[in-house]
Amino acid sequence: MQDSVITLVIPLVPISQNNNEWTSRWRRSSYLETWVLAASTVAKEAKVPKLEGAELDAVIFFPDARRRDFDNFFSPLWKGTLDGLVHAGVFPDDNSSIVRPNTPYFGKDKKTPRTVITITPR
Repeated sequence: MQDSVITLVIPLVPISQNNNEWTSRWRRSSYLETWVLAASTVAKEAKVPKLEGAELDAVIFFPDARRRDFDNFFSPLWKGTLDGLVHAGVFPDDNSSIVRPNTPYFGKDKKTPRTVITITPR
């Protein structure tokens, strides 16, 4: 399994750092709790094995085609996702020697907004 690409579908889209939910410490905490739980649950249900390291990619499918800046979604996306994967036991830690998250891509799916995470073990 170490050589196989793993795909996880999280049924949420991350909030922008420009959003008031991100700037409020209490709302950010609530958002991150929800995201960590979702990422952890999806990883456990998919039975993702323990990995020593990986490169991570993401495609965020928003319900509309508005223009968005990638950098406003990088932290909200990867903070919750990596913490969830560590919580699920996929990675021993989320430091840069173990995981390498890449800039996310954006897509549009009005009916099913979601985030698709691709994990490539290394």
